[in-house]
Amino acid sequence: MAERKQQELEKVDLSKEKTKYNKLADLYSIILTVEHLEIVWARGCCEDDAYTQQCQKLITRYKSLLPSIEHYYPKIGDFFKEYCPDAHAARNRLVNIGVPATTFHGSSQNKLNDAKGLQLTIAQTVQYFITTVDGLQLSLKAVDEIHPHLKELMESVNKVSTLPPDHVSKTKVQEWLVKLNQMKASDELTDNDIRQMTFDLENAYSEFVKFLQGSN
Repeated sequence: MAERKQQELEKVDLSKEKTKYNKLADLYSIILTVEHLEIVWARGCCEDDAYTQQCQKLITRYKSLLPSIEHYYPKIGDFFKEYCPDAHAARNRLVNIGVPATTFHGSSQNKLNDAKGLQLTIAQTVQYFITTVDGLQLSLKAVDEIHPHLKELMESVNKVSTLPPDHVSKTKVQEWLVKLNQMKASDELTDNDIRQMTFDLENAYSEFVKFLQGSN
């Protein structure tokens, strides 16, 4: 009887080990794929739209897999050190930034230079600023509630082709995107964070409007 129980325990342990390494293998595969994608795109061998679509899919898979990995690696950096020490581009994209480079910095394919298209993009950007700030002032606190609004705002700001890359209306949104990506989806911003984020975005919006007025 004791031997039978021992065999059953061994089966359970083996099953758990198999589950563990299957998950780790999935994560490893995602990291390597992102690393290669980043390199190919940086060399200009991949169109922005194709890169954005594939990178976003991989980021989504990474984030959905991460909660099941935390049991084995509470600090995801330890996994990178052990299995992917040279995957610097993937670590930056997945761990630090959390959105495709074309979302964070903008895509040359998405920038609009015609007057009508630019006016529409500016109007949409203004709306995204207002919607995001209003949400913060009302009740949005959880990362997974705020992040989609911030991402849409970032994408819209980057489409304004006349806006300098280091303009505060871009950099402040980028800073908060990076901060949110360091947190779990279920985490909530503190009241101080909400206050600071609201202040930063209101200031970014004000500078955005000043830039538009000065360019007319």
